[in-house]
Amino acid sequence: MSENKLRKEPVCLNCGQTVEDRFCSSCGQENTEVRQTFGYLFSHFFKDLTHYDSSFWKTLKSLLFKPGKLTQSYLEGKRKAFVNPIRLYIFISFITFFLFAALSQKDTFSFNLKGNSNSGIYIQEANMEVNSVHQLDSLQSTQAKQPNVIYKVYRKMLEVGGSKNFAKAFISGFYHNIPKTLFIYLPIFAFFLWLFHNKKKWWYFDHGIFTLHYFSYLLLAATIYLLVKNITHTLNINWLFVVTSIISFTILIYSFLYFFIAHHRVYKTTKTNSILKGSLLFLINAFLLIILTIALLLFTFFTL
Repeated sequence: MSENKLRKEPVCLNCGQTVEDRFCSSCGQENTEVRQTFGYLFSHFFKDLTHYDSSFWKTLKSLLFKPGKLTQSYLEGKRKAFVNPIRLYIFISFITFFLFAALSQKDTFSFNLKGNSNSGIYIQEANMEVNSVHQLDSLQSTQAKQPNVIYKVYRKMLEVGGSKNFAKAFISGFYHNIPKTLFIYLPIFAFFLWLFHNKKKWWYFDHGIFTLHYFSYLLLAATIYLLVKNITHTLNINWLFVVTSIISFTILIYSFLYFFIAHHRVYKTTKTNSILKGSLLFLINAFLLIILTIALLLFTFFTL
């Protein structure tokens, strides 16, 4: 039940119908005061995004500890008790990449190549620091001429403002592009699931739900790992590094097994079948992810 103050006027501001209780029987809008605190806006956004109630925590619990359970329940029609798959993915994705971007930005402040200032690059062959594109172009006509690929990298560094600024811009751009790239990859992953299963029994939609839940878990696992790692480095306690290593190893192994367990539960195949199909899917997707990562790196570089 909402704790916001009710309006004295029993008329819905949305549709104009008479409101007998807290909610309008015609459109469902809550008849509360129009002006609210900033805290209300934030909590309302969070609630709308995650259905911040028992279903949210129930969803996270199932996502983490019951591989495939969310997908199985959703496909069986049990949808009210859990957060919508797309809403869940968007929320976890937002949290994950926000943390990645914030922490990576913090780390790049200490990054610098040996011998380089903030605005230039040091070229070892010429034994000098270059601070402008004009200087770099001049070196190309000397014995210190760089290979074409290296020259383009140096040129981009100078255009951005030096090696340190380039590193910050590149890492920031890379993390900024990952969510969009991953979102594009979701239907591709679902497509390969569709190829490997009975087309009459399983629709592409079913594989899409499985994919959303699986990638939501991977992002959530990455978030947990990131938080544990940074807390450990911040506290800088020796025994915590041992604990972090154990937790990280556990997350890695569990994340690897997660797909096979989820696949076996959702598609109701034998364990051997799930292992064979899962292994083949892993190989195909690993190859595609390598290509996608290279493409993302190049895209980030050329769009700086």
